[in-house]
Amino acid sequence: IITRSDLTKSREELQQELKQQNVSDADPRAREKEKDALRDLIDQQLLLQKGKDLGISGDTELVKKLDDLRKQLKLDSLEDLEKEAQKQGVSFEDFKQGIRNQIITQQVISHEVAPKIQITEKEIQDYYDKHKSVQPRSPRPRKEPSRCWPASKAVQSLKMSQRNLLKDPPQTRAANSASSSAARWPRNSKISPSA
Repeated sequence: IITRSDLTKSREELQQELKQQNVSDADPRAREKEKDALRDLIDQQLLLQKGKDLGISGDTELVKKLDDLRKQLKLDSLEDLEKEAQKQGVSFEDFKQGIRNQIITQQVISHEVAPKIQITEKEIQDYYDKHKSVQPRSPRPRKEPSRCWPASKAVQSLKMSQRNLLKDPPQTRAANSASSSAARWPRNSKISPSA
């Protein structure tokens, strides 16, 4: 079940994400993502249901991700991580559920979608040739990342790469929306379900 409040929350998180990326509301990409918010929530629910049908719980991976995040933030215990989440205004249960949903979604995509994608060398070369002009010639200098976000940035980069590879095939629509839904966790928080 997707409620109106779920949709509102998703749209607010999307607006926050776009704002951090300096994308204006008038930008066509922003309008397109806004229109896709409900579809993304539906796709995520379908992937979670498929995960349930496959018996994927994500519990073991959840414990590992929470412990990795605790270590990354240099916290002594999971209780400290819970306190940090509460300081950021995030319910620890909601935080854990967000991570669990992301794990289940990724596993369903890995087991059900990814094996069906066949990308040939010719398709890769054609894509490269078509987009060669938009590729940067030299690396751009980046700001020093916050100590709280290195893993999140790496995961976000991997998701963007995955989205770009999977963008064209129609059977991957659910995979794209699941990745983008997971990426819309509140960005002003020190902790992130994608960390």
